[in-house]
Amino acid sequence: MIFKEKRVFAWPLTGNLPSWLPMKHAPDETSFVRKLLPSVQWETEFAWSGTFGSTKDGLANIGSSVEYPTCFFALGFGGNGTTFSSIATDLIWDMARGVVTESASLFRFER
Repeated sequence: MIFKEKRVFAWPLTGNLPSWLPMKHAPDETSFVRKLLPSVQWETEFAWSGTFGSTKDGLANIGSSVEYPTCFFALGFGGNGTTFSSIATDLIWDMARGVVTESASLFRFER
């Protein structure tokens, strides 16, 4: 029997933990499965990590920023990349053509 555990952290599991992270919060990539199945002997085959960038309100930032008014951005999708990338495509297409849409204000950087 092979167990593969997937854990999501903002730092690589194979590297050193950030010095500011208290040790009581250090990730233990195997503790959950070991507690669940204490009689099974196993080794972790691999682990992965990922970072999800998101905004405070959960909506992506789509459009130009004050710092870069001639560039268009689509950032902070979190776990909703399929939905927000489709919305971003339509909004950026309109912005690039100079078309102003009411829905663009929902995703502006300055909200």
